[in-house]
Amino acid sequence: MVGPDRAADGSWFGDYDDFFRLRYAQPALPVLDCPTGTPDPVREAIAAASRVVWTDPGSAAKRLRLATE
Repeated sequence: MVGPDRAADGSWFGDYDDFFRLRYAQPALPVLDCPTGTPDPVREAIAAASRVVWTDPGSAAKRLRLATE
């Protein structure tokens, strides 16, 4: 039998790729790895950005901007 994924001799051929789109992660994946000594308010702002980066990238960008101010 010859099908769309088999050659005439019955062997498999073709390439398959898996594509995934992350929409949510719990616990949140960290956006940045904070070095030792990073102030707590900056760590909290980065953690807040990590929680929303997949659902609302604009909000995550604003939270990262606040972390730098």
